[in-house]
Amino acid sequence: MTKGEVDLQVGNGEKVVALAIGTYVLTLPSGVLIHLENCYYVPIISKNITSISCLDKFGFSFKIKDKCCSVYLNNILYVNGIMSNGLYLHDLDMSIYYTNAKRIKPNELNPTYL
Repeated sequence: MTKGEVDLQVGNGEKVVALAIGTYVLTLPSGVLIHLENCYYVPIISKNITSISCLDKFGFSFKIKDKCCSVYLNNILYVNGIMSNGLYLHDLDMSIYYTNAKRIKPNELNPTYL
């Protein structure tokens, strides 16, 4: 990538240059790793921004309600974002939860199953 190849416009209208594009490994407190591909390295930006459209390409799904954005992959809740100043801030202190609540059916091998 050459300088000026990727210009981004930030909230105040200023254009900033991405110095590199690559894969960033986001490590959640649970130890789960999310490989975020095609990330822009823009050192002038003080916070990391995760693109919903990019996560969507990798099969993630989202639920947005009451100023909260929940991010799922294969019915597993990966992260919640709480809206602040028009952006959803990741809550990286939360645990990861399965959201599939199917009950296991009793079988002949375990007749004591309730």
